[in-house]
Formats: sequence, C-alpha cells, structure tokens
Amino acid sequence: MSTVGTVVRSEPCGRSPLVDSYAYKEFISEPLRAIFNPTEMSRKFALAVVCVITGVLAAWVAGAALPGLRSYLFPALPPPVPAVISYQGLLTDSAGGAVTGSKSMIFSVYDEAGAIEPLWSETQVVDVSDGLFDVFLGDVTPLPDTIFDGSLLYLGVKVDADDEMTPRQRMGSVPYAFMSGAAACLKSAEGEVCDGADNDCDGGIDESFPEEGNVCNDGLLGNCQAGVFGCSAGSLECVGAVFPEPEACDGLDNDCDGQTDEGNPGGGGACVTGLFGACEAGTTICSSGVLICQANVEPQAESCDGSDNDCDGQTDEGNPGGGGACVTGLEGVCSAGTLSCSGGTLVCGQNIQAQPETCGDGLDNDCNGVVDNGC
Repeated sequence: MSTVGTVVRSEPCGRSPLVDSYAYKEFISEPLRAIFNPTEMSRKFALAVVCVITGVLAAWVAGAALPGLRSYLFPALPPPVPAVISYQGLLTDSAGGAVTGSKSMIFSVYDEAGAIEPLWSETQVVDVSDGLFDVFLGDVTPLPDTIFDGSLLYLGVKVDADDEMTPRQRMGSVPYAFMSGAAACLKSAEGEVCDGADNDCDGGIDESFPEEGNVCNDGLLGNCQAGVFGCSAGSLECVGAVFPEPEACDGLDNDCDGQTDEGNPGGGGACVTGLFGACEAGTTICSSGVLICQANVEPQAESCDGSDNDCDGQTDEGNPGGGGACVTGLEGVCSAGTLSCSGGTLVCGQNIQAQPETCGDGLDNDCNGVVDNGC
C-alpha cells in the first residue's frame, strides 16, 4: 500500500480499539484476508480479531451520529501534496504584442541561473490566448523530489525554435511546499543557527542565531572599524565593519597595521619633474599622502661634460674645470697654454701664437723648435 500502515491493539470485546496511526486506507481488506486464511492463524485468534474489527466498525457507524467520536478514532489525514507545480505566464512577441495559438514550450529547472544542464525538463504543447497561458509543470515528466532540497532553483522557458528566454526565473515555495517543510522539520537541539534553514521549526529562517549582535572585526588599528554579526543568505557577515585594504597613498592606515603609507604605495614609476637638465628625470614617491615626482639626481656643480649639471637650463656655463695652465705640445713660445671647456671637453689652448723670429731674445718665436734662427 502507498499509505502508512494502521496498527490496531486488540482489547476485550465491548471496549474501543486504539488506533495508532493517521492512515486507514485499505484498513479492512488486509485484516479480513488474514482472518479467513486458516493456514496463517488459529480460529481463536481470528475470532479475537473479528471482535476488534466489529468494535471499530461499530465506532465508525456511531460516528455518523457522533462526529466527534469518529474524528477522535480516525484523525483526518493531512492533504496529499500535488506532484505538479502551477505556472502562469504572459507571452509576447518581439514587438510586445500578445501571442495567440498553440506553442511548443520546453520548461527546465536549473540549480544555477547560468547552468548549462538542467536538473529536470519537459516539453508541453500549450494553448496561448491573448498572451496568457497556464500549465502544470510535471504533467508530462514527473518532477523528482530530490531536486527540491532547499537550494535555489531557476526555471527556464523555451518557446518553439527560439532560444531559451532570459533571465531565468528564480523559483519560490508554494503552499504545499510550506506544509511539507513544516511536517519534515527536525528541531535542532542547538536552536536556530545562521545556515538558511529553519532549525527551531517555528516557520522562520535565521531569525536568531548565537552570534547575533556580537562584535566582529574588532581590535584592528588605523582605518578599520568594528561591526556586528548579521546573517545573510545563510552565512554570517560582519555588518557595518571596515576591513583592511591594500595600502594607498592617502595619509591613512588602509591596511590597519598602525603605519601610514608604508612601502611607498603607488610609487616607483618613471616621471618628469619639470626641472632642467639632469634634474628632469624622476621617480614617483608617496610623500605626505600625495604622489610626487622626485628628481633622480640633485643639482650638482657644473662640469665640462656637455650636460646641465646644475639644472639651470644652461650647459657648461662658466668654463667649468678651465683656467689652469697646460702644455699644448707645440714648440717654443707656443708650448704654454690654458685649459678651457669647449664642446663638453677640456682643451689646452696656447697662450701665444707663433710670430716672426726676434733675434737676440733667446726664444723660439716662430715655434719651429729653433731659437733665433736666421739671425
């Protein structure tokens, strides 16, 4: 049988039997077959069972006049849960006009809004009138009760050769599902917890939990703030809290470690300082909560190298490194020279240019290596 079995405890004739279950379908047929089967029980026991059944039937007849007695002996069965789900919809075309006619529709149930494979699917030929249609899901292909485990489910609808409509619709509970949930509820000894279930069987989900109102994310430094525990979608969350974040160049302690802008956050990239010469190239650094471009080199004394070492916009100004005595490598009076910066290089320029020889002065005036030649 498909119903819960009924157990009857035999009592002496004249007393009412005690019924220990809610179901009584086929109550008489099975015991009667057993009673009149001499191979299964003795005549004495059969008579005892007949006595019991006679008492039950008498009570049932009396119940016609005394409904209260019958309802006491045979409590009403809970209503059976339908194996289908009612679904109504409005079908329009791409222009928004209501559709009328017979349509082939595929209804599918998924465990995720973007799932590829459905948990269940069926095809129905649906009559649509002025866009309105009404079907029972499960009429063609039975809905397996294993998919209704409390997880979120999504319904997809496909019409004729078109692609499945988007977005899929989230499925909710229906009255019989609420009734079944209440009947199947097993009360937890720990009471309600944050898990998306009705642990205390009061019809509410996560309405209270042990951590509710407790402080969370406390004891941190800097920009962080404590919150209080809340429950969302069956998971604990810290409501109102400010959590550590990667350090940023803003003068705040973003990572809540008691330090501000440590590690040069956002810095290290190449930049242009806006200065002249060697001071133009720079690197970004975090300074006082702001990213700035710091020159890679500081201004230096000008050198004879073709660069603007002192970052004033001029190159090799002031004859840097020049003015000292030097030897030109020439003969006679042309040998002595003075250093000067030219083209980014120090050169030795002769102090006296070659002249006609002067007799009697003991010098090589024409710088040919001979003194007083021609005299």
